[in-house]
Amino acid sequence: MTFIAGLLLPWLAMAGTFTSEGMDGMVGNEDAKDRSRSQDWVVLRHAFRIREEIENPFMAPVWVVISWRGRNGSGANIHVPAFYDGDSTWKVRYTPLHAGEYTVDGYLLGEEPRAAITLSVDTQGDAGLGFYVESEPVGIFPTPCTEHVQRFRFNSGEPYFPMGYNLGWTTLDGYKTHFAKMEKAGLNWSRAWMCHWSDQNPGWVMGRDMSQGELDLDVLRKWDAIIGEAEKRGILLQLVLQHHGQYSTWVNPNWEENPWNVENGGWLGSPSDFFTDEKARMFTRARYRYFVARWGYSPAILAWELFNEVEFTDGYLGESLVSLWPQAGGGLKMDAATVAQITSNLGGIHEELASAGPGSLVRLMEAWRNMSLRRPVLYDFGLGRDVVADWHGEMAAYIRRHDPTPRMITTSSVPPDSRIWDSMDFLQVHTYQREMITPMVNLPGGVPHYEKPVFVGEMGDHEIQNSGKGDGRYHHGMIWGGLFSGAAGAAQVWAWDRVVDLDLYPLLRSLVDYSNLAEHSNHPYRPVSLAAYKMTSGSDHAPLAAHGLVGHGRLLLWVYDPASVNLPNPPMQNAYIHLPDFLLHGDDLRVTWWNTREGIIKEVSTHNTGNGEPLSTPEFSGDIAAIIVSDVQNKSRSLP
Repeated sequence: MTFIAGLLLPWLAMAGTFTSEGMDGMVGNEDAKDRSRSQDWVVLRHAFRIREEIENPFMAPVWVVISWRGRNGSGANIHVPAFYDGDSTWKVRYTPLHAGEYTVDGYLLGEEPRAAITLSVDTQGDAGLGFYVESEPVGIFPTPCTEHVQRFRFNSGEPYFPMGYNLGWTTLDGYKTHFAKMEKAGLNWSRAWMCHWSDQNPGWVMGRDMSQGELDLDVLRKWDAIIGEAEKRGILLQLVLQHHGQYSTWVNPNWEENPWNVENGGWLGSPSDFFTDEKARMFTRARYRYFVARWGYSPAILAWELFNEVEFTDGYLGESLVSLWPQAGGGLKMDAATVAQITSNLGGIHEELASAGPGSLVRLMEAWRNMSLRRPVLYDFGLGRDVVADWHGEMAAYIRRHDPTPRMITTSSVPPDSRIWDSMDFLQVHTYQREMITPMVNLPGGVPHYEKPVFVGEMGDHEIQNSGKGDGRYHHGMIWGGLFSGAAGAAQVWAWDRVVDLDLYPLLRSLVDYSNLAEHSNHPYRPVSLAAYKMTSGSDHAPLAAHGLVGHGRLLLWVYDPASVNLPNPPMQNAYIHLPDFLLHGDDLRVTWWNTREGIIKEVSTHNTGNGEPLSTPEFSGDIAAIIVSDVQNKSRSLP
């Protein structure tokens, strides 16, 4: 049989995609405009067949050697992982990071390229296939900003501020529809899970034996299409590689269905073994390597997320404690001190559990199993925290050795002081509470003091009773509150069905437009405390809530009435804000007032700080935002 790779041009310079990926005539240059909304980047796609027999190609560490020579004489050999794509065909996809000449120079097999063996392959023509990149790619692969902790920067130095919502699982058409709506709303972030119930886990297909590391090509190709659509729409994805239910018997448990469970023909005797068993770790490393090889080229992958809510796995909590959980209908009890420590962390979410006694854990754990809490109240009992932290460190180091791009790695959502974060590039908080504005603007620990970027990756109303859930009022407050936390990204809504059903796109668009007008993503801001009030009757006044962000010569302001922000039709009112001391120098300030509900400028006014009067708002309904800068005539000093 004659094997054909179909590399049409030996050298090519273009913005978009350079391809020789298909075998047997499946070739062609893809339209660059359909691959990227604004970025300028090139992809090498190349296919080949290996003559040597490989027993399990999904587990095989195959490398393609690509040599790079820059204009100034610099150069390097780049080892890019390749992946098996069925029908004896292997492929490599690579996005060059620098201008210059690139050449495919060889093919290797082995965990480490330096100790690997050389493979014999069939391609069209000789090795030495290559192309030329005219200019540095821009607008790709954001990483933490070295100058400002709570900011991300693209490779070109441009800021990246994640704004979007979760899109955990849906059909391919569903992803296409959502991504198009996200693009129209100006959003740039989403988060998707590899879950088996939506045909999105290539290593877990119901009714099929997946116990030896095999992957399903149909599922992999679905992800090809999802990622390609994200590229087209300018959406950056956190790709969630594992979720807690796969290795849990107590929160959203899927362990009984897991193909690695010994009861299903696998080899793991308990879900906790996933983090320590050598075969499980070997298979997981191989799987992650495959994902990096197949999708690591794509600027649409913001980060590999190793786990969703790993604190809910049996391995994190520790089997000795899991065994104490009361089963349905009764079960074991804990001593009063343990119960008190657990319930004291519940705060105001489930007040009825605050007085729980030793026999009350059945109710407590039923609440957890039903996910009516979704809050990390059991962190202090994580007996397996160190084991899970070691696992994260191992997997992160392995991925970084194989990913030829400077891509971030994260997980979710253990406490900020967890050792798990040592090997992650940014922190991710998940929170679900009745009143969401306060936790949004007061991210735990005070965001500016974190040593790594952090933002809320999930927030919402899951299983929580709130009168504003049905029409978007509840979401309005928490979405705006998230922007004023000073975090590295917006607070991201979890329930994508609510985004559609409640048509939250105008609300998200308003936030995006305000952020752009304020140049919020371009510079770091720190939260500042502000006092505000409204007049009631006569000289009486009632306190309001006000939050500020200061930086880059401006103060961003958001003020709302806690008593009315979630009313169906909040009354019109005015507010008065006491400005911070650093503004009280007799300066003229230009104040641009923003209607958060309509997404438009409501009014532009001037305020002089010399008379000691508080800043007054125009009439607003529920809440209002502002951008405050020094007078354009430069008569006064800039804000700090």
